[in-house]
Amino acid sequence: MLRFLSHTQIDKEKWDDCIESSLQSITYAYSWYLDAASPQWDALIIEENNTYAAVFPLTVKKKFGLKYLAQPTFAQQLGLFSKDSSYEITPFIDYIKSHYQLAEISLNAHNKIITSLALYTQRTNLILDLNRTYDEIKEGYNNNRKRNLKKAYQEGIRIEQSNDIDLFVNFFIEQKGLDIKDLSDHHFNELKNIHSKLLKKAAIEILFAYTPKNEIVAGGLFVVDKRRTTFLLGTANKEGKKTGAMTFIMDNLIKRNCDQNHIFDFDGSNSEGVAKFYKSLGGIEKNYISLKMNHLSFAYKLALRLRKFVR
Repeated sequence: MLRFLSHTQIDKEKWDDCIESSLQSITYAYSWYLDAASPQWDALIIEENNTYAAVFPLTVKKKFGLKYLAQPTFAQQLGLFSKDSSYEITPFIDYIKSHYQLAEISLNAHNKIITSLALYTQRTNLILDLNRTYDEIKEGYNNNRKRNLKKAYQEGIRIEQSNDIDLFVNFFIEQKGLDIKDLSDHHFNELKNIHSKLLKKAAIEILFAYTPKNEIVAGGLFVVDKRRTTFLLGTANKEGKKTGAMTFIMDNLIKRNCDQNHIFDFDGSNSEGVAKFYKSLGGIEKNYISLKMNHLSFAYKLALRLRKFVR
């Protein structure tokens, strides 16, 4: 039987056990990640034999007195997670439709398309199966990536791990500047909170690429669990792009996790240029569905627009 649980009612141990053993297991869905990415998240669960057999996180937000669902900035996919394939997503979506007037959420790549829903969008993610030798994986790199790696070695680029989230954020902002349209100070504070909580779980890595002159030219932040490494955020400066530093960072993690049952998750992208870069490292598409539901009354929508205009 499907049940709603408020944040304080969720048994985190049962939740994480379900995610760990689920067919759709992904880092974003663990309770400790959700606690950082979407504080006070609620849940829909099906419990059997005193265990959570199927779960669906409800990433709740509040604005202007309205309680709605929104996809966390640093959690690409969520949706239904279950211990076997007998659980359908329809009852969970029906509950959301009847209890929330507004929802913009993304399911995970294993959740089936809901054809009855009018507003859904297919989004692109790219992943790389690392259960091969490094040489086999590297064969899948295109010529540009292979040249980038060679260039990075020739330029003496080195990779170092760090726990300095402030250094990473400052470097990212410095390089991206006005190109950052969807990230604000609020989001970077959120990222720092995620880093703090995941650091305690040894589930996050920051890698910097340095020149022989000890200058940072690229940086990447990755969420790591025993089955998946996910590229959350990163960038390179002009020198870093010239020397193939970001390719060097990606290759470093791929090499460290190859030859085992592990996935490298590029975490996107719907940008054609970025997707092309990921594909050049052997990434293959593993698409997922984004749902958008809006049952707000015309009067409420008008009031929101007027309030926004006045502000």
